[in-house]
Amino acid sequence: MKKTIIIGGTAIPLSASAGALVHYKKQFGTEYTDEHKELKNLKEDAGAQAQKYAEISLRLLWAMARAADRAIEPFETWIATKESAELFSALSEAQTFFASSLRGRNDSSEAGEAFTSERLMAQALICGLSVDDLDDMPLPMALDTIEAWCKVKGYTEEDARQATQADYDAL
Repeated sequence: MKKTIIIGGTAIPLSASAGALVHYKKQFGTEYTDEHKELKNLKEDAGAQAQKYAEISLRLLWAMARAADRAIEPFETWIATKESAELFSALSEAQTFFASSLRGRNDSSEAGEAFTSERLMAQALICGLSVDDLDDMPLPMALDTIEAWCKVKGYTEEDARQATQADYDAL
């Protein structure tokens, strides 16, 4: 899903996609989903929770902009060029947009395993999808595509196993 928002009179294209989560992890070294879960742990401290929410939302806003435009500057440079008030006014819209891209899929993991960007990328690469493909696919669509590819290939959950060194050497 793509959308353009206006920040300080400038049109900023956003992509609420699986790729945004990959860019988030690459830039910040942590999963968006993990950081979002941390918000629940801060419910006793409203100030800390609001600060963490703003931080996560700014990072997500940048990651969605990066997924829409790979030429975007690194986070620190990009954020320094924006007025704080203008950025904060866009956060709610960006969060709502991203949340709307997740509709239709209740789970973000398989077999009880935690969602990670690395796992998503590995599965996407096995299926022949690139980061560019993920930049254009909402997360539910990417996960459903991977699942469908496995079904077409005849793979089942019973076929899944932990990779060995021999598997990596064969690549």
